[in-house]
Amino acid sequence: MSDQDVLVVSEACCCTSLRRSRHMVVFVLFIAVMLDVLLMTSIDPIVPDIIHQMEGDPEYQPNSTNLSSWDSSFRSMEIGIIVGSKPLAELFCNVIVGCIVDRVGHRYPMLLGFVFNFLSTAAFPYATSFTVMLLTRLLQAVGSSLSVVAGLAFLASVFPDDEERAKANSRAFMGISFGVILGYPFGSTTYQFLGKETPFLILAGLNLLDGALRLWIIIPEPQEAQTQQRCTSMAHLGQLLKDPYIIIGLGFSFMSNLGLGIFLGTGPNWMLFTLHAAQWNLGVVLAIAIIFHLLAQYITGVFSVRLGRWLFCLFGLLISGIGLIAYPFCQNIWHVLGPEITVRIGQGTVLSVISPLLGYIADIRHDSRYGTVYGLYTASYNLALSVGSMCGGSLVKITTFTWMYIGTGSLTIAFSLLSVVFRNPRPKQSLSQQEHRQQGMYGTEQTIIHTNGSYEVNSNIKYGNLAV
Repeated sequence: MSDQDVLVVSEACCCTSLRRSRHMVVFVLFIAVMLDVLLMTSIDPIVPDIIHQMEGDPEYQPNSTNLSSWDSSFRSMEIGIIVGSKPLAELFCNVIVGCIVDRVGHRYPMLLGFVFNFLSTAAFPYATSFTVMLLTRLLQAVGSSLSVVAGLAFLASVFPDDEERAKANSRAFMGISFGVILGYPFGSTTYQFLGKETPFLILAGLNLLDGALRLWIIIPEPQEAQTQQRCTSMAHLGQLLKDPYIIIGLGFSFMSNLGLGIFLGTGPNWMLFTLHAAQWNLGVVLAIAIIFHLLAQYITGVFSVRLGRWLFCLFGLLISGIGLIAYPFCQNIWHVLGPEITVRIGQGTVLSVISPLLGYIADIRHDSRYGTVYGLYTASYNLALSVGSMCGGSLVKITTFTWMYIGTGSLTIAFSLLSVVFRNPRPKQSLSQQEHRQQGMYGTEQTIIHTNGSYEVNSNIKYGNLAV
């Protein structure tokens, strides 16, 4: 064999190794989550302006500071529906997708998720009515469910060690922070200065690159025998919903996102018409706050396993509640930075903890059924976002903006006390069994071998030899 042939073979081996790398799994999930959040956050700050202009409200003048007579709750229900429709649709999709992932694997759900994300992004600029806009949001919800649930289950299966999985989840979920950091200023500024279509056409191009990346990496397929062992996924769903650790964990996910949902449904309107903020101000304030969300997420991922996840759950919800109570006392747009930063730190802390915590509970109590567990997890925070966005837009007219935020913050603080149940969760099988047997994604035994940071597929093991 010539030197040139050796070089070609070496390059091919390196490429295959990279395609199988566990770090590529983290990177793919990072990109998928970032683009999903980027589309959502690009839309949120501009929805009020789009709705008011689409409905032809005669007294509405965009970017005007002379809005003292304008009712900031006007059109709040329509705005809340558009903002909350995506998480509400995901609420139903996620549980179904989780069961599908447990039965058919990750590859096809992830690829189908890309297709739906691309179509929804490309269609949104051409939404000329409330109905069409709502349909594009629902289409995005389906794509998000397929991408995120399959990606989370895939990541959990290739990181069987609890501490490594916590760090991998933390790195992957930084995509949410980057998506928000880029999304709010990107959406609000390009919409204001370059037109309605520009931000979404750019995002559609990025989604094409994301789809190519999902096609490029190697995602193992389940074997027929392993698939048959998972055909009772819906039955296991009932067992999960009876587990108090799972229910309380889902409750933490719900509460940490409830305040965010309420703010997304009522906050932009409030800042525009009560605090007289310009459109670009919203993007700047939210982008600054999300930097602290990113820092909280990183710090929590490093120290949560050592110091105790329950402490971070307690701290996260506690300061989120304090921040929510502080919102109504802001007198101008820049005062919003204080409570917004506080809420984002709390949310980032809980987000970084609860995903690996649920994965750990799935390991010790439910035979590592990650697909169904993460389907419930994503459904819980989507339920919070949908309830917060859609109900917040209606409740603000009944309870007033001030009392709605004070009530939500107080409820969040009270729920934080339940974190003590996570101090020492009880496994359903002994620790010695956990040390000698790692349950695979489809209930098969996995042999853990030190390799070069990649996973291999053979005929007996679902995800082959996982590097630890």
